[in-house]
Amino acid sequence: MANTTGAVVFNPEELGKNFIKWRKELLTVPVDTLKATFNGCFSVHTGIRHKEKVGILMGDMQIGPYDPKYRDTRDLGIAERELEVFLGNAVKGFDPNTAIQTIWNEYVAKGAQGAGIPFVKYVGAYLMGKVGENLAMHVWDGKRNGAGHDTVDLCDGIETIIDKEIKAGTIATSEKNLVKIDALTAENAEEVLKDFYWSADRKLRNMNLDLHLTDTEYRAYCDAYQMNHGALPYNNEYDKVYLEGSRGKCRLVVDNYNADNFLKLTPSGNFIFGTNIAGEETKLLIEKSLDSHFMYDYIAVMFAGYQVGRIEKEYILIGKTEAGINAAKGAGTQQGEGA
Repeated sequence: MANTTGAVVFNPEELGKNFIKWRKELLTVPVDTLKATFNGCFSVHTGIRHKEKVGILMGDMQIGPYDPKYRDTRDLGIAERELEVFLGNAVKGFDPNTAIQTIWNEYVAKGAQGAGIPFVKYVGAYLMGKVGENLAMHVWDGKRNGAGHDTVDLCDGIETIIDKEIKAGTIATSEKNLVKIDALTAENAEEVLKDFYWSADRKLRNMNLDLHLTDTEYRAYCDAYQMNHGALPYNNEYDKVYLEGSRGKCRLVVDNYNADNFLKLTPSGNFIFGTNIAGEETKLLIEKSLDSHFMYDYIAVMFAGYQVGRIEKEYILIGKTEAGINAAKGAGTQQGEGA
């Protein structure tokens, strides 16, 4: 720990021991980061090791004209999809004295006392925050590559999963969960987004929905709306929270890491993040480096994976350009997939 004169007193043997009491709290940081980034759009499944079936009860029951002999024999069923999580790890080498001195100087510059600052927690929270940021950054474009070493290689992201469904024909124009759209511009964005929304199945439109789009597409929509309706008496704000005409049912969800011209319309929670922060494989450790007398290693081991809960037209609609659809149909197996 540091004292008030600026000197740093570091006891290496105590570093790992002090870290243990913060471990459980720090393990939740990536999950909390993901939740905060996507504002409730994802449902989080914890306690997942390798694979879990996710599904929902399907069936119908209708009251019709009285008939004492009629019996509905249509079975109830469960629409199942498989949420697979992959074990990943990271080892980050750092010099504790340098890190602690930097943190202490930062606190002193703010007028705070150095004594009593939980340096180990501070460093751990920073690094686990970076883990969460990278999971959020690649929530869409991740592609499983067992030979890789970065977050993008850990598991398939949502857009990768959707493209595989397009290739398999389970998301298709014939299934009415895929529509062809024009590339969005400031001139056509309002028309494209409204046409996309109104092409959705009426059961889907009856729900409160998230329309996922990029920041450039969102700006194009706002620009187009201003150009088309600048004189409307109620058009007194540039930013739009909901798609015009959706009766407040279609929330515009903006994320810089979405692919352009890859619209996703679905209820909150249909996109799933799976992890396990309590299993025996999950670890957070600080240990002496095997390569240096002065360095320590911050070691993180955890599971992560994504899935789309339901892909039927009543639960999701995807919008892509013709070129985007053709590219998805022709997408090949990725290197290292399934490893």
